[in-house]
Amino acid sequence: MKTRLLPIFLIAWTMFSCRDDSAGGPKATTMPLSGGVYNAVTDLFEITIEGSIAGNISEVSEKGFIFSQNNKFDVVKIPVGLTGDFSLRLDTLTKGGVNYVRAYVLTPRGRSLGETLSFTASTLALLGDATDLDSDVTGTTILASGQITSNGGSAVKEYGLYFGVDPDPLRNERIVVTRIDGAGIFSAQMRSLTPQTDYVVAFFVVNSMGEQLVGPITIRTMALATPAVEFDTPATDGITAALMTVHARITDFGHDPDAAYGVRYGTSLSAMTELPGTDVAAGGAFSVSLSGLEADTNYYIEAFVRNAAGEGKAQTTAHTLTIGPPTVTTATLVAGTDFLDKTITLRGVMISDDGRAVASCGFYFGTSAGAMAKLTASALPAVDGTFSMTLTDLTHSIAPATKYYCRAWADNGQESTNTDTGSLTTGIADKQIYLRGAGTSSTMPFTGTRLYYYLLEPFNVTIGAQSVDLVFLDRNLGATKVAESVDYDKMAAGYYYRWGLLDPNVSPLAEFTGGTTPACWSWLGDVSLSGTTYADWGAWAASGTSTASGVPCPNGFHVARQTEMNALIANGNISSQTFYNTLKLCVTSDFGGAGAFQNPTLTTTPTIFLWLDEKNTGNASHASYLSATASTALTGNTNNNPAQTTRAKPVRCVRDY
Repeated sequence: MKTRLLPIFLIAWTMFSCRDDSAGGPKATTMPLSGGVYNAVTDLFEITIEGSIAGNISEVSEKGFIFSQNNKFDVVKIPVGLTGDFSLRLDTLTKGGVNYVRAYVLTPRGRSLGETLSFTASTLALLGDATDLDSDVTGTTILASGQITSNGGSAVKEYGLYFGVDPDPLRNERIVVTRIDGAGIFSAQMRSLTPQTDYVVAFFVVNSMGEQLVGPITIRTMALATPAVEFDTPATDGITAALMTVHARITDFGHDPDAAYGVRYGTSLSAMTELPGTDVAAGGAFSVSLSGLEADTNYYIEAFVRNAAGEGKAQTTAHTLTIGPPTVTTATLVAGTDFLDKTITLRGVMISDDGRAVASCGFYFGTSAGAMAKLTASALPAVDGTFSMTLTDLTHSIAPATKYYCRAWADNGQESTNTDTGSLTTGIADKQIYLRGAGTSSTMPFTGTRLYYYLLEPFNVTIGAQSVDLVFLDRNLGATKVAESVDYDKMAAGYYYRWGLLDPNVSPLAEFTGGTTPACWSWLGDVSLSGTTYADWGAWAASGTSTASGVPCPNGFHVARQTEMNALIANGNISSQTFYNTLKLCVTSDFGGAGAFQNPTLTTTPTIFLWLDEKNTGNASHASYLSATASTALTGNTNNNPAQTTRAKPVRCVRDY
C-alpha cells in the first residue's frame, strides 16, 4: 500500500540542515538501508527505512523520517508508540536519482537527528516473458521458467520464484533455484500439486541493490483423467521355469506424471501379486521382472497405471517352462605339490539351477574318461555357483605320474548333462617314493593303498672305515604325516611290527615265543588285527620287495641298523639335539607280551621306540631296538633284549648304500 508523504518542504529542509540539540534527551538513529526492490508491474522502486530511539521513550512527543527524492523534501511522522524501533515502507519511488533519508525524534528538551543516508532507486535485472506455461502444466505438476536478461549493473546473487496459492506472492514459499542455462533461463518443477487449483507464481532475482520481482501470474492445474496402459511387443520374454520379464507402455498418464504403475501376476485373476514399476522410460515404456514362479504353469498378467481419477490396465497370459537340469561346467583340476598335501582338488561352477534348488553336486572322476566313478561333494554350490572336492591318497588312492579325468555334475531333480571333461597328470618329486600295502589278508591295514614318503637330507657318518651318507625316509612306515612335535601323535607313529630280520631257514612264526598265533595292533586308527592276521615282517612287504626277505622297507631301503644309530650318536647328529629335530621321531609305545599283544599304552616316561635291523649274534630271539627318553637332550640307547621279540614297535627305513 502506498504511503502518503506530507509536503512540508521548509520544515524538512530545515531539519536536514540542522544539528542535534536534544540536550541529553532521547537520541535518534538512522538504521542501515537494505532490501530495495524494483517492481516491474508498477515500475516503481520500493524500500523499507528504519530508525531507532535510545533513551527515555516516554519523553518522545514525535518521531519519524525526513525524506528527500530529486531535491524534494518531505517529513513522515510515525505514531510514537511504546517501543524504540520504528520503520516506514516507501513504495512510490520512481527509478533513478539519489534519495536521502534521516530519522528524527522531538522531545521537550529539543530534537535528535540520526545520520543522513542516501540510496539510488535503480532497476535490477529484468526477467523475460514467463506467462506461456500451459504446455508445462499437468494435474499434479507445474514447470515454471524465468529468464534473467540483465544483471542490473551488479552480479546476480540469487534467483528463483515464490510459489503457492496465496494471491500475495511474498506470502508463498520462496524457492531458490541453483541451475541456469547459458541464456539465463532457470526453471523449477513443482510436484504433488492438487488438480484444478490456482497457483500463484512470481519470479525474483537479487543483486547488490536488492530484490526484483516479476509477476505474479496465476496458473491452474488440470483436471485428472483415467490413465491408460498397453503391453509392448513382446509383452513377455526371458521366460524360464521360474523367471520372466514383462514389458508395457503407459499411453496416457491422465495428466498425472506421478501416477503409480507396475504389474500384477498370479495363477488366477482373483489372487494376484502386485509389483511396482520403476524408471519409466521416454514414451512411457517400463519393464518388471518376475521371479520365484512355478514351472510349467500358466500365469495371468496385468499391466496397470493408476491415479486419483482411476486405473487403466491391460491383461495377457504367459506360461513358464518345464524345469530342466542344472547347467554346470568343469572349472579346474589342481594337483597338490607337497607330499603333505598330496591331493587333487576338483572345481566346478553351477551356471544355473534352471529354477529349482540343487540338492546335490559333485564330480565324475577316474583314470579313464569313459569309466569315471561318481563322487558327491559334501557342500552345495556357494552363492557364486562354485563347488569343489579335494581328493587325497587315503580317500581316493591318488597316485603319482597318473592321468586323471574329471567332469562336474549337479542335480536339481535332474542331473546336469554337460560333457566338458578336464584332466591332469600327477607328478612325482625327485625325493618322493611310495609304498603299497601287500598283506596276505584284505583286513591288513592299508592293503592296496599307496603311502607317500620324502627323503631327508643325508647325514654323513663313518661306519667302520667307510664314509656313508645316511638317507632316511621322513616318517615311520605307515605314518600318514610327519611328526610335528616330539609329543605322541598316532598319525605319525605309523605301523607297529613284531621284530625280526628273519632267518630264511626259520619259519615266520618260529621266532615268536608263545604257543598261540599272535594278534597285532596297528596304532593308526586303533585297528585291531587278530586271529591269523598279523603285521609280521614276513607277511607285510612293499611293492617291488621280496616277501621272502621279511623286510618291510621299499626296494632299495632297509630297516635302520644299530651301527647306523650309533654312528649318528657318535657324530653328534643326535646327542646335540632331540631325536624329533633329527629324524622327526615322536613318542611311541612299546607294547605286547608273551603269547598275546595287549592294547597299546604309553609308558609313564614318554619314550621313543624304534626297531633296529640287527639281532644279538647267535641268538635269534634277541632283538635290537632304539629306546630314548623324550627330553630336550636325548642321548639315545640301543638295546638287546630277548623278551622284546614278543613286542611291537615302529620301523624307520634307510636307503641302501
